[in-house]
Order: sequence, then C-alpha cells, then structure tokens
Amino acid sequence: MLNIYVVNGCFDALEIMINELGVTENEIWNCDESGLNFEHTPCRVVTVRGARSVVGKTSQKSINITIMACVSASEAAIPPLIITKGKSP
Repeated sequence: MLNIYVVNGCFDALEIMINELGVTENEIWNCDESGLNFEHTPCRVVTVRGARSVVGKTSQKSINITIMACVSASEAAIPPLIITKGKSP
C-alpha cells in the first residue's frame, strides 16, 4: 500500500544520501524492462457477464522479446537493450 509518509521519508533519505555523496544528475539512472509476447492467440472463453477475473489460455510455443530502457536524471538516454531468444552452436 502506498503511504505518503513512507514515500516522503524515502525521498528525504535519498536527498540526504545524494548530498552527502555529491552525486550529480548525470550519475542517477532509472531502468525499466518490458516484455513483448508474440504469437499470442488466446482461444475464446465463455464466462458470466460482468466477471472480474477471467483466465485465458494461450499457446505454450510463444516467442518473447525483452526490452530494457535506461534514462538519467539529466534526460540522457542510452540505446535500449533488446533480449531475444538465443541459440546454441
């Protein structure tokens, strides 16, 4: 659960650390990954109208690609890292 006092405490502690260590905007980075699933063709599922949670079935033979993006606090960015299915020699 999100608590405003806990979040503010984390940012206050982060600010103290940044000031003590002398960290600049160029040295603060944020990364996030996103997975893309290809060949995703779920079959039709019949359920009660208004159901909140419906389980779908998909093929076990799908192809996934993971993309990781990184951006600094100074708005610099590095090219995304793309991870695909590997092959053994």
